[in-house]
Amino acid sequence: MHPCLRSFVRLALAGSLAYRMACGGPTAPAVRGVTIDQGNVTLSEGASTTLSVTVQAVGGASQAVTWTSGAPLIAEVDAAGVVTGMKPCATVTLPLHVGVDVTVDWGDGSNEVATVAGNRDHSYTAEGVYQIAIRGSLTRFGEQWVA
Repeated sequence: MHPCLRSFVRLALAGSLAYRMACGGPTAPAVRGVTIDQGNVTLSEGASTTLSVTVQAVGGASQAVTWTSGAPLIAEVDAAGVVTGMKPCATVTLPLHVGVDVTVDWGDGSNEVATVAGNRDHSYTAEGVYQIAIRGSLTRFGEQWVA
């Protein structure tokens, strides 16, 4: 081996070792961050948009993304990141008729006092199971008479 080439190989090796000692060795595969490029998106019922992401990966980590919806009754997302708006919320209608003097506990922390006959609508903005309580005096609920 030519003497100049041996010096170069030693220098390169020494530089590599110095880098590994200073930096703690090669970088382990890791994802440092994931950003949805579109930010917040508002969709009406039936409308769709395709989301894309920027994955900050180091050390050869996979940049693959698995899409899921945390609220599939409100928005669905497929494997390609296409999001489709579903119903924005669920609405419950209570038909309160004749002799109405009640308080409706909608089960989500909100209450409504009703003293006039008619339908009472309430929209829920989060998925869940809600127990509705009607307290007070009511002569007719819907088409049925209350005894």
